[in-house]
Amino acid sequence: MKAAELEKYYPLIHKITAKFPKEFKGDLFNTCYIELYNLLEKYDETQGTFQTFAYKRLYYCCVDFINMQSGLVLSLDEYIDSEQGDRFIDLIADENEAHYDYLMEQEAEAKEKQLTPVEILIRRKYREGMTPENIAKVLSPYTHIKSERQVRRILYK
Repeated sequence: MKAAELEKYYPLIHKITAKFPKEFKGDLFNTCYIELYNLLEKYDETQGTFQTFAYKRLYYCCVDFINMQSGLVLSLDEYIDSEQGDRFIDLIADENEAHYDYLMEQEAEAKEKQLTPVEILIRRKYREGMTPENIAKVLSPYTHIKSERQVRRILYK
């Protein structure tokens, strides 16, 4: 993509950066320019006009930049691209929270290794939102689990 194609969106970038403190104007313009390049590659015409598509994304790109400069770590600027082409926002607040989540996952995996396949299934169904009563009803014809009480014992193991 040529720089000339991006230049026609300079007024849009100036309009957005004018809403923020002047001390950030140059940095915001550069940040928006880079984001604009990325948006042009991912734009789908079914999402409306490009300016409408880009406006909010560039605006929040500026908000994220100012938050990072101000020391506010809200980490809403990191995108995760899926294999299907979807784009998600990373909502992890900081590395400590991510590390804690990782440790909890490791602990859960270690506990699961000590469980029987039926116990693993019960825990997974419970995490998916099934109630212990419903889990017992579904599993009772196929396993030794016959009551909600048995399911609860397994969940609290």
